[in-house]
Amino acid sequence: MPSQSPQAAFPELYESFSDGRLTNVFYRREQLARLRQTLVESRQTILAAIVEDAPGITPAEAFVELYMTIAAIKQHHDSLKPSAERAEEYSIANGQDAPDSRGGVGVVAIVPQSHSLLYSVIIPLSAAIAAGNCVAVVLEKTLQTLPRLLETAIRASLDPDIFAIVPFGKIADVSGDGYIPVVQTGDSTFHDRPHALISHSTALSIAVVDRTADLETAAKALVNARMQFGGRSPYAPDVVLVNEFVKTDFVQAVVKHAIRYMAELNSGIYADSESKAIDRKPLPAQGKQPPKGIKIVTSGSNVSILDVIDRTSLAPIGKVLEPTLYIHAIRSLDDAIEVANDLTHGNAAAAFVFGDLPMCKYLLQFVGAQVGLANHFPRELLVGPVAPRGKQPVNLAIRYPTDLFSVTQPRFVHKTDLSRQVDRLLDSAPAAARAQEQSILLKDLGLEDRAPVRHIEGYFESAALVGLATIATPVLTGVGYLAVVGVRKVLAVAWRK
Repeated sequence: MPSQSPQAAFPELYESFSDGRLTNVFYRREQLARLRQTLVESRQTILAAIVEDAPGITPAEAFVELYMTIAAIKQHHDSLKPSAERAEEYSIANGQDAPDSRGGVGVVAIVPQSHSLLYSVIIPLSAAIAAGNCVAVVLEKTLQTLPRLLETAIRASLDPDIFAIVPFGKIADVSGDGYIPVVQTGDSTFHDRPHALISHSTALSIAVVDRTADLETAAKALVNARMQFGGRSPYAPDVVLVNEFVKTDFVQAVVKHAIRYMAELNSGIYADSESKAIDRKPLPAQGKQPPKGIKIVTSGSNVSILDVIDRTSLAPIGKVLEPTLYIHAIRSLDDAIEVANDLTHGNAAAAFVFGDLPMCKYLLQFVGAQVGLANHFPRELLVGPVAPRGKQPVNLAIRYPTDLFSVTQPRFVHKTDLSRQVDRLLDSAPAAARAQEQSILLKDLGLEDRAPVRHIEGYFESAALVGLATIATPVLTGVGYLAVVGVRKVLAVAWRK
């Protein structure tokens, strides 16, 4: 159980937070500007370290991570507007409300994941500083190069009074107000902390390919997502559910796009260093039989396309951390929804669906996922951790918006309409006058009338009407025909008479 308050765990950081330096917008902008400058100046060393430390990362992918990191620092820096903050600071003195005012929490502690470490450390750090907080970063001592470079860069850039580099044990038992742990590893130690921003790193990402999809587009997007960045992104699709009627064509398209990665691996571009221990599940090597119920479609050096024949073999696959694409056939949209929700317990990290838009709407409506995307895979998701669950909508542009690290501090100088109304009610004179005013007020609180009922326009609702019409048309036609025959007979009898 948590036993230490954050103030006791980080007394120096709380002293810096309390002295008010982080409320100065120019100070925060300066810290972020210096951090950006350090990363730019050290970019060649950092890029080499990313490629050296991370299995399967290409120089181009390393640069994408660096670019996204610096772009996020710029976004956080440029969001700090001195004129706007000054106006907000003096709003009460100027007789104005400040309903959107926010302030820092205190200390933000970051437990980064190993995948895309640069982005995973710097993005929440810069967001926390922009929001007005001190920061503690967990960087354990390892044989890798990048953690040491990150520590050096942070120390060279930031005021030493507003950050600390700490071991995991320093924050494991800390809990309380004025403290936000950012846990990208999904560590269960922090699940009972009310303010924790937890990335559920083991949550599955699911892709669904409907028979109406552009198979080439879907195959290319999903192969890229699964194979790039070493196949270690938590947003890369763990299982692809494809309609059985187009499965053969889809698999052919997947193999075509996967050949590029097999060739690059064979040429050594993605080769892992033999001297580094890599936390990966063993891949089914060429010529070796995969687990029961799974068939190898094609397999090369650390790249595999696997066909899951037996549905009971889906669950044991779990979170995939390698360039291996698992494909499984589904019979219908409802079958896909059932399989996806059974695998993820309705809590997928992401759902990527491909098909015509009405089909995508239906799938994304009923597949439980933190974020859903139709007919594309934004590859910026391959960098960084899973977004913290349940705090804010997933932001595709930046994983940690500054609002996650601040609290609302609204300030008001003007009375609201409700305040004036309540004053009148409580200060009104005789009982008779009060009763009359109350009746008038209650009458004014009548509900809006219901809007006119619209015709059913949804895809599946329309399909139901079409089905009903298909059944009703022959019935009505038969009834009409019998009516015509009956009328003719009646007229014939009347004519003879």
